[in-house]
Amino acid sequence: MTRLGQMLIDEGIEKGVELTQTEDIKNLMKNLKFTIDQAMNTLEVPEDKREKYRQIISSNN
Repeated sequence: MTRLGQMLIDEGIEKGVELTQTEDIKNLMKNLKFTIDQAMNTLEVPEDKREKYRQIISSNN
């Protein structure tokens, strides 16, 4: 596999994880009435990614 091919695969995997994580956060917020911080704590979202999820979720609402 070429280096470019591997980079594209890695990027696709990261985007898939991001989409899944976003949906998980939103489901916890909706179903269990969690705040976004409670949901991210439950899912153990790393600190360096939390602002990104806040922006994604706030832009979707």
